[in-house]
Amino acid sequence: MLAFLNTGKMCFELPHHDLTVAEASNNHGQLKWSPRCWACGGRTAARKSDVSKDFLKLAQSFLEKYTKSAHLQDLEAAQENARAAAAQTTEGDLDLARCLKKLADLNTAVENGRAAVTHTSEGHPDLAGCFKSLAVSLTERYKKTGSLQDIEAALENGQSAVEQTPKGHPNLAQRLHNLAVSFRDRYRKLGNLHDLEAALEKDQAAVEQNSQGNPALATYFQSLALTFHDGYKKLGNIQDLDATLENAVENGQAAVQQTPEGHANLAGRLQSLEIFFTKRYKKTGNLQDMEAALQNDQKAVAQTPQGHQALPQRLQNLAVSFRDRYRKLGDLHDLDAAVENGQAAVDQTPKGHTDLPGHLQSLVVSFTERYKELNNLQDLEAAQQNSQAAVAQTPVILLGVCESLQGASDLDAALENGQAAVEQTPQGHPDLAGHFNSLARSFAQRYRRTGNLQDMEAALQNAQICVTKTPEGHPARARHLQNLAVSFCDRYQRLGDVHDLDAAFENGQAALEQTPKGHPDLTWHLQSLGMFFNERYQKSGNPQDLEDALENEQQAVEQTPKGDTDLVHRLHGLAKTLRVRYEKLGNLCDLDAAIANGQAAIWLGSTTAWYCPSKSNIHDLATCRI
Repeated sequence: MLAFLNTGKMCFELPHHDLTVAEASNNHGQLKWSPRCWACGGRTAARKSDVSKDFLKLAQSFLEKYTKSAHLQDLEAAQENARAAAAQTTEGDLDLARCLKKLADLNTAVENGRAAVTHTSEGHPDLAGCFKSLAVSLTERYKKTGSLQDIEAALENGQSAVEQTPKGHPNLAQRLHNLAVSFRDRYRKLGNLHDLEAALEKDQAAVEQNSQGNPALATYFQSLALTFHDGYKKLGNIQDLDATLENAVENGQAAVQQTPEGHANLAGRLQSLEIFFTKRYKKTGNLQDMEAALQNDQKAVAQTPQGHQALPQRLQNLAVSFRDRYRKLGDLHDLDAAVENGQAAVDQTPKGHTDLPGHLQSLVVSFTERYKELNNLQDLEAAQQNSQAAVAQTPVILLGVCESLQGASDLDAALENGQAAVEQTPQGHPDLAGHFNSLARSFAQRYRRTGNLQDMEAALQNAQICVTKTPEGHPARARHLQNLAVSFCDRYQRLGDVHDLDAAFENGQAALEQTPKGHPDLTWHLQSLGMFFNERYQKSGNPQDLEDALENEQQAVEQTPKGDTDLVHRLHGLAKTLRVRYEKLGNLCDLDAAIANGQAAIWLGSTTAWYCPSKSNIHDLATCRI
């Protein structure tokens, strides 16, 4: 609906949604509607009520204010004044259409748009605009209702609008862009790759239709970046993956560069660019991408006014970026910043909002990590309070929360939601593999809690499906292979079938091979592979397995950054393996190394409070020379 209330040079963008662009007129500051067509631009009617015109101008002002403030009272005021304008217009006056389009009732806008298309003859110069406006209304209604029928109709009318618009027409780029948005919406609904390819084609065509300096160009670059990002999540060929991610970053940067400082949409484009850099960092482990993500998060927050509905999510993104850098570099200032911004995100999210449980749980993670680092009981208490608040805000906490809270009822709820997510996601959808992965993790978590063999089998089965649905070269494939390897190892430890251990090796080595140097997951893969070699050594007694276990565990320790909470466990595991080799070969160097690593593990554990050595751990260290 917002797309209908536009000045001659303003393109409105709604928070959290892809945007359809209203066409600009040459009459700056005026609304442009045709007496010949209810839903398209053209000549302005001669008969106008001055009162109606005043209400329309007031509605327009409130709407422009809403696009900058995102305060609902501004949108409501725009709607009230639009209704008042409609009340001042006589029935049968085609000027009534220009008022109706500003009403909150999108059904009315769709109904009038359809009437405009029906009453405009084939070949009429306004027909393309009528198709475009109807497509915009249907798209906006789809975003509110999720109705597949609306997005199908939006696509049909959007295609008609493009087909009816001659090459070189000043509005062709806008109509191509709107059509790209509709294709992307349907792709996100159904996961059909043909829709993604069509969206990419239309987005690129829209960019090519515009010259540098055109104020709409930033919107088209942003749309193209979003489409490439969707392609990055879907495409299987590694060259395609690299190209789509690079194109997402490139076009996201172009969108930001084309957007003037202080523009209402700058913060949203900075936020999108941060997401692209974060994806690339997670794929490559490149610190420059992590820094770029953090910088764009900071700029996005700085550009977002207090009270804006997008501010809590942008604060949350900034908190996560600070936490990522802390995990990589170990700087406590980053962890403090993660807590500060995470708390601000929670404070600014209204009670009952669907995002609140996620913000609370993320804050739990930050407080917990700081407690492990500083052993400050206030942080532990804050983590517990926020966990309880997360549960209170949402009766069913999803998968990630369950793994943190470790409650049986939480795990049951996670499994229920995970199964529902799998069942409701169409085959071929880019999110389907991730849903199977989450479901496998929840079954594995419950198996480790209860020892139920059915849960172990279900974890393995879902992990296998996840891998089969993750294409070669996909950035998540290594992690999915690793989870599958761990599931096979779990079953080997329970049932003793050496074929499961072989399968654990096969998938663990594949995960390692597909993870680039410097990637944050590399140390996890090395540690797991070391564990598998240890398991095989215990069964076979083959000295080479012991050597391979040590090699992988040492690499895992060496590549784990200082301050990483997993370092304690890796040091302790390395100490145990060194002691095993000492017992096998009697080399005192191994014993000394075992002692040194064991002491480091216990010292780090006592200072970070992340690792509290059990009696058996202390016994391992104390008896190392016996």
